[in-house]
Amino acid sequence: MTNFIHVKKLDKYHPGYKDRDLKWCKVYFQMINGEPGFEMLCEIDRWRFIALIMLELQIKKPIPFDVDYLKRKGFDNKRRAISLTIQMLQEFIEVVTEDNSPCNLYNKEEEEYKEDEEEDSENIFYVTQSLKTILPQNLNSEILKNCLRDFSKQRTKMKAPLTDRALELLIIKLNDLSNGDINMAIAILDESIMNSWKGVFPLKGKSKSSFESNIEQTIKKYGHKDE
Repeated sequence: MTNFIHVKKLDKYHPGYKDRDLKWCKVYFQMINGEPGFEMLCEIDRWRFIALIMLELQIKKPIPFDVDYLKRKGFDNKRRAISLTIQMLQEFIEVVTEDNSPCNLYNKEEEEYKEDEEEDSENIFYVTQSLKTILPQNLNSEILKNCLRDFSKQRTKMKAPLTDRALELLIIKLNDLSNGDINMAIAILDESIMNSWKGVFPLKGKSKSSFESNIEQTIKKYGHKDE
């Protein structure tokens, strides 16, 4: 279902515009400066607001909230996402349905965000419980556990959550690649997290100083260095 963009207070400043063939439009200072939030908008969003006023006056009805349609009307979605502009202009425009009923465009996004947060919490609890039984003694470190939680959280966001067996195999491989060295294991995990990899791989092209630098950064984030 296509939603529509409607400029608030348009009828107040342009009464009867739907019944008139306008050759021009008036942009009242009060219309754009009446809200303190207008000064906080970026230049693109300011000019897009003016363009939306002109477009709605021209077509005499709310504007289709359709990216392809807006592109044809001169909106450059690559320069700045149109959906972001709509969000930033909430004080000045509203998204409505075909019968002009208000439409909360962000309910779905809020629900998805809440679901992601709940999924993350469940995943962290699951990984924490699993690590109690499958983490070998030589890798038993709070710093490494936190790295594994971050890695697991990343996998979940990639729609590839770790199963019990996958987590066990990951730790076995991590132990082999690091030769049982906990700091090397942390560096390998950091590399995978940084590159959004689904697995762990040997460090390549790493000098000793670079390796130590990465370890120090991880220690600052999670805690003290493990001996």
